[in-house]
Amino acid sequence: MAKKPPKKPTRKSRANPAGALKKSQPKVITRVEILEYYHAHGENQTRTAKHFKENGFPSLNQSTISRYVRDEAMWRKLAEDKRRHDDVRRLLGGATM
Repeated sequence: MAKKPPKKPTRKSRANPAGALKKSQPKVITRVEILEYYHAHGENQTRTAKHFKENGFPSLNQSTISRYVRDEAMWRKLAEDKRRHDDVRRLLGGATM
């Protein structure tokens, strides 16, 4: 039986080179926590962005905070729906839906 030729090396993506910061997207509930921090600390978008940028969200900036504030009602509703969904999952014994 003949041996298969070795696989060609695959081309590495340049989109995220080794050592580069990964772009992190906060989950819905985390976005609500960001909004709560924003309201609790003087409603300063730049300061809020700086705080979260230093704590695990390197791509967060003032304009992102501005969008979160603009869409705050939507984020809060989505977070509440997510919490409710998680509660139902727990009641069903951890079954996935």
